[in-house]
Amino acid sequence: MSVEARPAPSGSLLRAHRSRTTLQLAFAVIYLVWGLTFAVNRIMALALPPLLAAGTRFMLSGVVLTLIARARGLALPARRRDFVAYSYLLLHETPSRIGTYAYVNPLVAVVAGRLLLGERLDALQVAGSTVIFAGVVLVRNLSLIPRPPRGKRSRVKDELR
Repeated sequence: MSVEARPAPSGSLLRAHRSRTTLQLAFAVIYLVWGLTFAVNRIMALALPPLLAAGTRFMLSGVVLTLIARARGLALPARRRDFVAYSYLLLHETPSRIGTYAYVNPLVAVVAGRLLLGERLDALQVAGSTVIFAGVVLVRNLSLIPRPPRGKRSRVKDELR
């Protein structure tokens, strides 16, 4: 019975191990933050008015993400005009309509990737994009679903005045 000497691990193996460990730590942080979100939201909902609670959450998350971006040397993508446009829409549109931007952006990226970079789309990606687009069309209320007329003003508008 002979004992063979093992070769020293190569640099790529060490990098792969480090990247796997980093990925596991990242997921652990995501699970922790996601899990604590519900508890913190419950406490905030009992202690603060809804708009103040939401504003506090967004402010804290914005500060944390800004610090992380700056620490990594990343530029901040948002511009003042984007926030002004978003604030204007908050006063003049329903939240469901405003929220559709979050669904449209990935669709724009998929179409741009296909048209500009020649990326191939499989059937699942096309099906998912179709479902998202159909959902946005339904939310945008293109007279496909009759809705009762709005007689009352938005509660958000009343709170802001």
